Amino acid sequence: MSNENGGNAIVRVSSNKRKFGYVDYTKHRLHEGYPEVTISALGTAIADAVSVVELLKSQGVVTVKKICTARAQFDDVRSTTTDKIEVTVTKSPDFDAIYEQQQKDREAAKASAATCEGNDE
Repeated sequence: MSNENGGNAIVRVSSNKRKFGYVDYTKHRLHEGYPEVTISALGTAIADAVSVVELLKSQGVVTVKKICTARAQFDDVRSTTTDKIEVTVTKSPDFDAIYEQQQKDREAAKASAATCEGNDE
């Protein structure tokens, strides 16, 4: 899903995986100390990459630093042109507080689900 590029993490979004997986992965990379994360996508996955960035922004955890678009030509069997987007995000000023609260909420939900499963038996 990602690799490091000069101290920054890259999240490559595809159109056949869950958007929230990319959202969580991006938040974890920022929490681990990466100064910025680049979310990139090709072709039909561009809309999903934009959705991932918008989800992160609506949660208040990132600010958009840079948006780059490009059109690349691939010389494989047939010459095809593919669009590309790269959105670089950084932590918002409130990232740490929001991230910790989300983690607490997630743990509480897991504990509640485990309690419900225990009562079903």
